[in-house]
Amino acid sequence: MPALSGHIYVNHDIDCHDVRRTVEAMLHDRFDITHTTLQTDHAAIGRAASANCAFESREEHHANG
Repeated sequence: MPALSGHIYVNHDIDCHDVRRTVEAMLHDRFDITHTTLQTDHAAIGRAASANCAFESREEHHANG
């Protein structure tokens, strides 16, 4: 069973639970990861929550690999 764990930091004006649900759905849809353990939290005030990141789909990964 594909699985993934990780931390997600968001800005204070963002609903971290909504972000977690969105990331879980994307991981399932694009990578067929069916079990996730994601911890979401708000970034410290004055610090950037994250850098932009991009994910390849499984098909893109295999085509480029």
